[in-house]
Amino acid sequence: YCDADSRPTLEILNVKSVVMPDTIREMGSCTFGAMGNLKYIHLSDKLTSLKNGTFFGSKDIKKIDFPAKFKIKEINEFVFVGCKNLEKIDFPISVQILGTKVFQGCKKLAGLNHETKNLKNDTLTFSGNMVINQTEKTLIQVMPDTKKITIPKSVKWIEPTAFKNTSIKTLKVSKKNKYFAVHKRCLYRKAEKELVYVFGKGSTLTLSKKIKEISEDVVVTKAKLKKLIISHKVKRYNNWKKPFVKNNKKIKIYYRGKRVK
Repeated sequence: YCDADSRPTLEILNVKSVVMPDTIREMGSCTFGAMGNLKYIHLSDKLTSLKNGTFFGSKDIKKIDFPAKFKIKEINEFVFVGCKNLEKIDFPISVQILGTKVFQGCKKLAGLNHETKNLKNDTLTFSGNMVINQTEKTLIQVMPDTKKITIPKSVKWIEPTAFKNTSIKTLKVSKKNKYFAVHKRCLYRKAEKELVYVFGKGSTLTLSKKIKEISEDVVVTKAKLKKLIISHKVKRYNNWKKPFVKNNKKIKIYYRGKRVK
């Protein structure tokens, strides 16, 4: 432990891995804040809280193991601030967010980073490689290394940043979900027939005939989609000239049989 007001020793600065014994019940604020080279942490299953700034500034940390018997139900302010390389958070229980800067600077977790200001006093679940805001019934984060997910029936909305940095191969939606569905590698909103996300393998995709609109925030998986064929029945969203251009500038798009430039 290094107090936030004291100068860290060289030994602390060079630490890359920490396995915490299960005898540890509490940690001070900014416990790992001075460990700029820390990449991995295994936490004690006896911990009762994550205090302000627990991992503050741990910019190289990629993985935090949260044990199955984890009892923490609240996350305080600044806990993950500046953890720009953190790629996965997986809590076994629901937690309440008590601050507006908890995930600020978590660039690999773009959804949590984007939503952090709006999450105070909301309850989140971290499971199945997804983070769902149970207060708002919103999917806000899919973990970057995820290859397969099933969106549960409780999800009413999906934030555009939830799928950023993902390369999902298989995506399903619960049959009891009233708001979203999947058809031919396309995740879409049922009511508006609006495309939300394109996933899976293959360089060529003919857009599902169920799609009638293309969201301006649509995200394409990291897989190299090179050619997209869009039906003439699809409406132009805000008179788009070329959809997905923010995600893949090299994609060739054919609309009504003609190339979109």
